[in-house]
Amino acid sequence: MAVLPQDAITKRHPLEVKAAEVISQQPWAQRAANPQNRVELVLTVLLGLASLVLGIYFMMILYKCVCPRNYAKWRSSWGTQGRTSRERLRYQKKIRESVPLLLQGHNQAVDCVVTDGPLVVTSCLGGELRVWDSTSGECHTVIDRQW
Repeated sequence: MAVLPQDAITKRHPLEVKAAEVISQQPWAQRAANPQNRVELVLTVLLGLASLVLGIYFMMILYKCVCPRNYAKWRSSWGTQGRTSRERLRYQKKIRESVPLLLQGHNQAVDCVVTDGPLVVTSCLGGELRVWDSTSGECHTVIDRQW
């Protein structure tokens, strides 16, 4: 069931009609959003173009700063002001190569592996604990936890 706009206006609640009349009497509500003369049109166009140019400029700056391929270079320049190249080289990470150790000795499948610096402790499903040296792979202690 469609209602015509004139019928809808007549069937409004009295408070709604009063509020609509108050709003329509405001000076800003009586004027259309379109510019009224040539000066307003020129100012509107200039303001729109200035906003567009400024928005594009900020987006380009953000892209240049936050883009993943440039981010590391931009971020690293934050703390390098006043430092020499020798001071910057002092903070390099040292990565060492490691070779996996083959620890053999359990009779059943290994259930748990725990490491604490120079020692590695393993436990198997049979209840056996073994303490290993993490550098050489040598077994130091065997503890049998039979129930």
